[in-house]
Amino acid sequence: MKRDISANQMKRHVIIVTHNNEKHIRTCLDALPAAWAGRPYHVTVVDNASRDATVTLIQRAYPNVRVISLSTNIGFARAVHRAYTPEAALTLLLNPDTVPTPHSLARLENALHRWPRAGAVGPALITPKGNVDPRSARAFPSLWREGMDKLGLTDHYPGSRITGRYSMGTVQISGPVPVLSGASMLIRREAWSAVGGLDTNFWLYAEDTDFCTRLWKAGWMCVYHPQARVFHLGGGSSASEHRLTLGLTAIDSMYRYFVKHRGQVYGLMYRGLMLGIAGLKSIYWGIRGDIFHLRVQWAIVRWAWTRAHRR
Repeated sequence: MKRDISANQMKRHVIIVTHNNEKHIRTCLDALPAAWAGRPYHVTVVDNASRDATVTLIQRAYPNVRVISLSTNIGFARAVHRAYTPEAALTLLLNPDTVPTPHSLARLENALHRWPRAGAVGPALITPKGNVDPRSARAFPSLWREGMDKLGLTDHYPGSRITGRYSMGTVQISGPVPVLSGASMLIRREAWSAVGGLDTNFWLYAEDTDFCTRLWKAGWMCVYHPQARVFHLGGGSSASEHRLTLGLTAIDSMYRYFVKHRGQVYGLMYRGLMLGIAGLKSIYWGIRGDIFHLRVQWAIVRWAWTRAHRR
């Protein structure tokens, strides 16, 4: 592996956290030179105990990519911190199941120059169908927004007042937004330092929401730049795990977020909300005779009960 990194390459550091991503990682890495429009950069891949050939593939085909191979899955935030270096002026968090389009990452960097108080900037994430994912940019979460989301209304009415304008990725003009997606986020070194990076208490999910919240509290902005486009194929790290477990992890991470930023009472109300929605969905899926989805709702009920008795 090539160890020497020039000063120009050090300026831009791409961190990719992988877990069983042999299917996508080559396409992602191959897209980076055109996405940076020829600007020098370096890449660190942190592999969270993949069982496939991800590490071997990278080591053989991409000798200039630094690989940190972990024996256990330590989660996204902790893996990022394993790779992060303050020597880099710009750090790009990038999912392995993404394909940045030509000049997209250079456009993100240009946007940071135009917005001097922007601590982080994010692109429009493009779905496999070619549509902009409305969740590329989001409002700060609340009980109402989370309730609408868990009832499935956010996907049907993105950006609507009904859903509290939770999804904001359909806007066409660059500008400040509350929350950016961690699937692709370019971060300024000074902003990272100001908030101490990602909160490693979040194992997976909500760490981007928490990070953006802390940036705003520290006086920085998060800027959404839809002129930069990054395809998000899906089926990346999270697809290899049990969906039920990941769903519960997402709910638990949002609970952690609410307790951290809104207090214990708000967290308690969130648990009650999830419990109520799970009860309604249990009735619905029970009537339809769908055992799998019924088990999902029971798992949420168990989570709410366990959380209530966990110290």
